[in-house]
This record gives sequence, structure tokens and C-alpha cells, in this order.
Amino acid sequence: MIDCHIHTRLCGHARGPMEAYVTRALERGLDAICFLDHLFEPDGRDGLSMTFKEIPLYFQAVQRLRRRHRGRIDIKAGLEADFDPRRFQELADACRPFDFDVIAGAVHFPGGVDIASRRSPLKTGEADPDRIYETYFETLGQMAETGFFDVVCHFDLPKKFGVVFPSRSFDREIHDVLLKIKAAGMAVEANAAGFDHAAAEPYPGPDIMRKCFEMGIDAVPGSDAHSPDQVGRHIPRVIEMMRAAGYGHMTIFEKREKKKLPITF
Repeated sequence: MIDCHIHTRLCGHARGPMEAYVTRALERGLDAICFLDHLFEPDGRDGLSMTFKEIPLYFQAVQRLRRRHRGRIDIKAGLEADFDPRRFQELADACRPFDFDVIAGAVHFPGGVDIASRRSPLKTGEADPDRIYETYFETLGQMAETGFFDVVCHFDLPKKFGVVFPSRSFDREIHDVLLKIKAAGMAVEANAAGFDHAAAEPYPGPDIMRKCFEMGIDAVPGSDAHSPDQVGRHIPRVIEMMRAAGYGHMTIFEKREKKKLPITF
């Protein structure tokens, strides 16, 4: 098994030393993990992200762990980079000097609105959910069109607080975004964290996962761990969802290239 979405304390809201995440992965019998910590803005964002100046520290820390545990577990270095069309070039320039295995893209602030933290107006009921979803999928499509990112994280994140496509179907928007993801050669993450949120299902859910398979889009399993005990969390469940959607393999990245691993359990 693999877990391709693990955070570190550098993001400001995860707990525990990086070594503890590796220890937990070994205890759970994982074959590979990928550190995929948040990167939002040059100076971070209210305890939600490392700063651009911390990228070298983070990258070298993962390399040390990789060398220390070589032969026991495969450790990859990646970023969960937040896409804002106004600041994309600045973010891309900050990432390019480093030989990351994967750069995943995410949208946490569509149109400047926080959709993921405890402060989210989706949680407090102060937002128009339809407008949030419209802006979110529009921004996700723009992210795919850059051609810079390898994976889309938590595809349908606005449902986190239980607001799932509130008053109309977004099938057309979802299909259009998936076409752009396919054209960019990106993969979609099967993010297990949703099982523990009000959404009560992964990101994306089974129906969208099936659409991904039908369109030939690869899938990457990840726990979105923010503490060592969450490493590998619900990974068997999301892999089973992938299998039910039609997948016979899961995908991991190395040096920005896809590697396909068979689903064998």
C-alpha cells in the first residue's frame, strides 16, 4: 500500500516530527509514502502553509529521511501547492529549483473565499454554496490548464462541511474540469480525509471516481495525514473505491513521472 499525501509541522497546523510519520508508515506496512506539505504564499498564510523560504529546509529534510530509510520504505518529496491565478507564476518559480517527485495542485480559496478551514463561511452558513461551487470548479479548470501540476488534490473539497452540490447538478462543470485534467496528463487524488469530515466520503466520491476511470485519468491514494496516527488512514477504503470504479492499478510519482502499481489486496 502507498500513502501519497502526508503533511509536516512546517505547514503550521500539523503535529509531530517527520520521523514519527515514517515510523507510523512502517508500522502499518506501507511500501511508500509521499510528503505533500502545503505551499500557499511567500510568507505562508495564517498558519496554513510553509513559507517560500522554508522550501529548501523541507526538501532537504525529506531527502535525509529517504536516505535513512532506504530499503525499508520508499519516501517521496512533494508539495500541495495552492492555486491562485493571480499568484501562480510566483508560486511556480518558487518550486522549480527543487527536484520534487510530485507537485500537486489544490484550491482552498476560490475567489478568495476560505472553503476548508474552521473559519470557512461554508461551515458557518454565511456563504452562497452554489456560487462557491461555480467559482471552485472554474478555478480548478484554470489550474489544470497551466500544465504545471501533476495531481489534483481533493477534487470536490467544497463538500467538506456537508454541503454537497446544494441546489443543482454540477455534472457539466465536473465533466469540463475532468476533460482539462485529462488533457494536462494529470492524475486525481483519492483523498481519504473526507471519511472523517461531514462529507462522510472521500474526495472525490465514488461517482466522480468512476468518471475519472472512464475518462482514463489515473488515481493516487492519499490520507491527507496531519499527525502521525493518521498515516495510512482509510487508505484500504479509498483503494477499494478505486477498484470498484474499475481501476486495477494506483499511481505514484517519481521525478514528476507516473509509476503505476497494481492493486493486489
